[in-house]
Amino acid sequence: MLEKDILPGFDISARIRAIPESDHEMLGRTVREEFMKWANEQPNPKPSWLVPWDELSEAEKEVDRRIGRRLANLGRVRYLEV
Repeated sequence: MLEKDILPGFDISARIRAIPESDHEMLGRTVREEFMKWANEQPNPKPSWLVPWDELSEAEKEVDRRIGRRLANLGRVRYLEV
C-alpha cells in the first residue's frame, strides 16, 4: 500500500520532513535485527538470513535501509492528523 492509497489526494511531501540521512543507518540496522530474530525462529534458516549487519555487503545494507525508510514513512503518514 502506498501513501497515496492511505490518504488519496493528500500531498504528504508538503506535511512531513524527510528522514535525516543520519537515521538511515539506524533504520537499516533495526530492520536487519528484526529480520534475524525472525530467521532464528525458523526451523531451517538459510545461512544468508543470519548474517549480521556489519557483515552485509553495501547492496544488502541498502535494501534494509530502504525498507526501514519506507516503514518509517508509512508510520508517519498513518498517524498524521489531517
